[in-house]
This record gives sequence, C-alpha cells and structure tokens, in this order.
Amino acid sequence: LGAGFFRVFLDTLNTHHSISNFVIQSVIDPLLRAGDPVAVSAGADDAILRPLELRIRPNPSSGATAIVYQLPESVAEGKLLLDVYDLGGRLVRRLSPWDRTAGTHTALWDGRDRGGRLVAPGVYLCRLDLGGRTATTRIVVTH
Repeated sequence: LGAGFFRVFLDTLNTHHSISNFVIQSVIDPLLRAGDPVAVSAGADDAILRPLELRIRPNPSSGATAIVYQLPESVAEGKLLLDVYDLGGRLVRRLSPWDRTAGTHTALWDGRDRGGRLVAPGVYLCRLDLGGRTATTRIVVTH
C-alpha cells in the first residue's frame, strides 16, 4: 500500500464517517499489526532507494511512546517530518526529530496533542516523511 492510498483513505474518513468503522475493521485492521509499517512509498528512484523504517514501542501504549525510525544513507540530507494523525486525518502533533543523519533514531511522543492535552484512547497514525518518501504505522493509545 502506498502513501496515496492512505491520503485517499483519510480523506474518505473525513467525508464519510459512517463507513469508517467498517473500513477499519474489514480492510485496514487485517493489514496492520501494531508497530509494523503499513505504508511505504518512495520517489522516482524506487529501485535504488531502501524503504524508510518506522516502529512504535510500546504498542499499545498507555504513556509515552518511542517512535523508532531508520533513515537510509541515500536520503539522510532531505527534509524530515514526523507527524501523528487521528483516523480522521487531522494532525494531532508534529514531532521535531533532532537527528536527521543516516541510521536509527528515536523520537518520543508523550501522548499529547498540539495543545498539550492528553489524546483520547484509540488508534492514531504516525507518518514519517523524508522528501516525499513516507512510512506510516499505527499507534494504539490505551490510557
């Protein structure tokens, strides 16, 4: 599944909330396992670039969550975004990873939104974007 699929999926959830539970239970959940990457896409050089890696620990989480991501050497100099979205496609929090060099890194999410409020229990999507190459995985918050 590419990032385009998730953009369409999130747009659909925003427009047609009545189908969201059906879509999640019958289409998305069978494809996902907590902490595993669910969408990886790359730019024009797909054949020569390794996919981005993104893992969540612990997942499900009742407190702070470690977001472990790996940046391949070939794209380490690009622009890096790490965002958490709700299933309606709304930005919950933009995280600011400090280290943008090639290798494995960890960013922490404290389970709070942009206003500093704890998010409600549920499923959220974490999206890593490096110059148009993306990886998306889910975070289950249990409080």
